[in-house]
Amino acid sequence: MTRLLSVSLAVALLGVAPGLVPAAPPAGQSAQALPVDRLVQNGQVQHRPGRDVAAELAAVGRGAEPVWIAWQVPMVDGDRSLCSWYSNSTDNVFVRGAFLESVDDSADRARLAEPGGPVPLEAGTQLVVLLRAVGGQVERLRTVSGDCPLDAGGRALYWLDGVTTASSLAFLDGLTALDASTPAARMTLDSRRSMANAALGAIALHRDAAADAILDRIAASGSDGSLRRQAGSRLAAYRGSHGFDTLRRLVGSETDGAVRRSFAASLGNTHESGTPAALLALARGDADASVRAEAVGAYLRIAGPTGIDEATAIASRDTEDRVKTRVVSGLASLPDAAGLPSILALARSDASPSVRRSAISALGRLDRPQATAALLELARGDADARIRAEASYQYIRAAGEPGAANLLAIIDRDPEDTVKRRAVAGLAALPDHAGVPHLITLARTNASLTVRKDAVTALGKADDPRALAYLEEVIRK
Repeated sequence: MTRLLSVSLAVALLGVAPGLVPAAPPAGQSAQALPVDRLVQNGQVQHRPGRDVAAELAAVGRGAEPVWIAWQVPMVDGDRSLCSWYSNSTDNVFVRGAFLESVDDSADRARLAEPGGPVPLEAGTQLVVLLRAVGGQVERLRTVSGDCPLDAGGRALYWLDGVTTASSLAFLDGLTALDASTPAARMTLDSRRSMANAALGAIALHRDAAADAILDRIAASGSDGSLRRQAGSRLAAYRGSHGFDTLRRLVGSETDGAVRRSFAASLGNTHESGTPAALLALARGDADASVRAEAVGAYLRIAGPTGIDEATAIASRDTEDRVKTRVVSGLASLPDAAGLPSILALARSDASPSVRRSAISALGRLDRPQATAALLELARGDADARIRAEASYQYIRAAGEPGAANLLAIIDRDPEDTVKRRAVAGLAALPDHAGVPHLITLARTNASLTVRKDAVTALGKADDPRALAYLEEVIRK
């Protein structure tokens, strides 16, 4: 079975200290790349002195047999791991590299070897762009780092020497167009959109300010909303302070609500010193509740526990439940259950039922004794049956089978069927069928016909011999 390993595991396997990133070469100088004859395996490599990618595509990619066309340019600064790790399911051999063609047998992956000889320290700072072409049409685009071994799958691979960053960007920019004039003209619209998205990703990885201009243009005025959102996402992920400044400006000027909300979400993925303040300003006062919700969630993720007071103040003032519930989910995701006191306050507050239920659901996920005790308290005595119902369900999920006695007492005592039914559902959801004995007891003896019917239904869905034996007993009677 093939699986992609995490970057951290790749770092561990290589013995490289975390956080050590190869430095970029000075401006105007090219990084030393891994020689192509060591980079590409299982392919017929032919060098071409091609400076115009489109002309080379027309020259070598028009045949009926698929070919690969590749070139490399300096890659944007940062820790960019553009190479995969695979494992062989039989002997657990780890393989680093990229397979350009499909490989059905995982054992074939183990034959991809690391290049022999010394690896230049700067090789990983180069971006390799790969096109699969057939019949004059680009049908696939991939990017890898310049130190990533490539298996060409037995295909011809034309390596273009001397491609400038400007030429590379101009060609890729052409692939972002969705009309019939592109090299992907004969593709369906969905396929062209997928190609355009891949081209956007490649553009964003170029270490050249011209890439900023292309992404800015598409994000601000592109004809396709999906690509505009993708351009915003790439600005956030790869373009540093420029991406932050552009997204902050676009959030302020964009008129399409869906695109604007996407830009706000992308702004939350920037890592600049001004990011928390920009998000906080949106969360406090933007006219669009969805933007405020995106912003407050991202703010809490970045600010961590130090942002709790600001976020809870926003939750107390905002009139929209979607903002308040986003605060709850953000609080629940903080490390070491730092948001627990604030979530408890919201669960017990006079907020709307949807906000309180969101807080109760978060308590059920926190796995803290204080949260479990609060859930039992709410399940036993809250004035709102909807809150008691949700608290009952979350309580038994948090407490597990040891909490069954408390839940059975709630089922017996609570006057509302909504509470009883939700509690029965909680018993049915216990892992390892731990709730089956209690469901059988309810089905046999509970005074409520609704409870008995729900218990029998739950037993019918349980893949457990005890449930089956009880149902057979009922049928015989």
